[in-house]
Amino acid sequence: MSLLGIVNRFKHKAEIRESQDEILLGETIYLFSLQGWPCMGFDQQHVRFRTLNDVVLYSLHVRLDRKTIIIKAEVKSLLADPDDLVQQWSTDIRKILKLPASGQIKVSHELNSNFAEKAVAIDADQYVLQGEPGRRALNALLVGTINELREVLKPYRR
Repeated sequence: MSLLGIVNRFKHKAEIRESQDEILLGETIYLFSLQGWPCMGFDQQHVRFRTLNDVVLYSLHVRLDRKTIIIKAEVKSLLADPDDLVQQWSTDIRKILKLPASGQIKVSHELNSNFAEKAVAIDADQYVLQGEPGRRALNALLVGTINELREVLKPYRR
């Protein structure tokens, strides 16, 4: 095979992978819209959703990074007690020293927001262009991951 043929085949594979990522994000937007969660913004492979009818979560961030889907859940908390700040800082110090492995949940804090993030390795071929079974599998992955993040963030909801 010629060099030009090899380059064209590589370009074609890259375009197919990027298209799969875009289709996967589109399916995610569709599935979250069925939950009543509107899209608040997006940038290339990152989409943010507002979880209107969820009693714990404020928003979700979904990011695709090649073969990984990263879901980050946010809880807003208005801190009124200094003990809450001390607890937040001690949690931050413990979490900074620990690097999460794939599949583990990472918790972080900002002034009035708490975040839980989980990265999941995926094969886009299982979800993209598979019809209803692929959509159900993607929905099960998303809902399962969001439920895990919700459980981690429940103590921070005030």
